[in-house]
Amino acid sequence: MFRLAVQPFGFPERLRKVLEVVIAQAFVVDWQLCIWSEREARNIDVLVQLVGDRWPDDMAVALPEKAPRLHAQLRISEIDQFREAPFTIGRHSLFSQLVAALVAIGDSVRAHPQRTAAAESASGLALSTSMPSRTEVPVALVVEESRAAREQIAAELNSLGFQAQAFADASEALAYARGHAVSLAVIETELTGPIDGITLCRRLRETSIVPISVLMLTNHGGTLERLRALVNGSHAYLTKPVDRMMFRTEVQRLLASHERDAEAPH
Repeated sequence: MFRLAVQPFGFPERLRKVLEVVIAQAFVVDWQLCIWSEREARNIDVLVQLVGDRWPDDMAVALPEKAPRLHAQLRISEIDQFREAPFTIGRHSLFSQLVAALVAIGDSVRAHPQRTAAAESASGLALSTSMPSRTEVPVALVVEESRAAREQIAAELNSLGFQAQAFADASEALAYARGHAVSLAVIETELTGPIDGITLCRRLRETSIVPISVLMLTNHGGTLERLRALVNGSHAYLTKPVDRMMFRTEVQRLLASHERDAEAPH
């Protein structure tokens, strides 16, 4: 696990606090994100200075005295006027792509440590609002009949570092899992059709090509349904409407457990 610290500049206080919350809640494979602190400097592998569009164009951003050897700047711009910088994304993409951008930068500066300074050539490192994908990004299935809920869950999983694949139909989700390495499945229990959510849970556990963690979502909170889900292989069970923080916590717990199981000697 590598630690990436973010040091924000040029943001209104309210937006800065929101950024701090987003970064603190982020959970991605291989990286732990945090806000820069001199006290924790020796434990940081990569520093990313996040420069907002309120920072004067002609004013340099100084590196902290204890900055790690690997560092970079990510420019936030309303109209992408900083295209000459190694890393830049549009302000409209700040929240949807921030975590992906930070992780991509972390991966890049670790792979190319000689190109870390923002003043150096952007050759081969430029990021735009279309972010490059990471290798070995964990895949998550979302199986939910409500389109709005499906899209919301998928977006939340993407923000946590997954590549979400969303389906309304259980059979399509099962077919996808048979040919792809899926780490996590988030399934609605009340699926209509020949395969309900709990049956899908069991079949995924039986046929998945890699070990898979399952989080069930239900409109009901009955003990019998919860027990049936657990018996059929569910690792976690949440009742709708799902609290966002609880959902993120459960997903992080399942991912951590999944990684420990994968690393354990067999």
